[in-house]
Amino acid sequence: MKSILRAVYNRARGVIKTARANWSTRRRAAEWRSDAWEHDPAYSRRTTIGEYSTYRQTQISKMEAMIAAGQTQRSPRDLALFLDRFENLPLPHAASVLCLAARLGSEVEAFIKLGHFAVGVDLHPGPANSFVVTGDFHALQFADGSVDCIYTNSLDHAYDLDKIVAEVRRVLKPGGFFVLDAVDGYEEGFMVGPRDTTHWPTAQAFAGMIAERGSFAIERHTRPDQHWQQFVLRKS
Repeated sequence: MKSILRAVYNRARGVIKTARANWSTRRRAAEWRSDAWEHDPAYSRRTTIGEYSTYRQTQISKMEAMIAAGQTQRSPRDLALFLDRFENLPLPHAASVLCLAARLGSEVEAFIKLGHFAVGVDLHPGPANSFVVTGDFHALQFADGSVDCIYTNSLDHAYDLDKIVAEVRRVLKPGGFFVLDAVDGYEEGFMVGPRDTTHWPTAQAFAGMIAERGSFAIERHTRPDQHWQQFVLRKS
């Protein structure tokens, strides 16, 4: 009897989970078609972001929610994923690496394990974070031409792409690398999340736009996993 009840419970739970996921997808699709987003050929931007102070607090609230939920430990799974993404990057020995919007810093830890000097910046690094310092990728606190590589997977959470691209170019050394991980675009079947601020038709078109605006050369394009694409751009 217990096994029958458990099977019924699990089936009902699965139906509810699927229904919630379908509802969420429909809601996000409806929002995407509404005035909440403005669409240009290169990329789309959420119109309801508000002033920068509002955007900043929204981004900070993500970490506050993680802290409230007790989610402040780096995941071994995330570390393994980043190690796999980074191990074949064309970086010099013991490169200096800056990770943008790094949150808990799993990507920073991965670069360090691969033998590099790495640090991350985030608007809210969380408590006792030894890998990430407080910083804003729209206005970096680091010197011109001071790092070998900059990494980010967070341009879908940008407020002003042009400011970020300009800061990346400013801080990179001549010939330095900008490693960009980007989710698939909407033409590739990936729908934006509720807190995303930027999206694009295809990841490759978006990377091409970033390269053009920052005067970077795209040196490599790979797909590290199902929904992500990685671009290695070099500062010319």
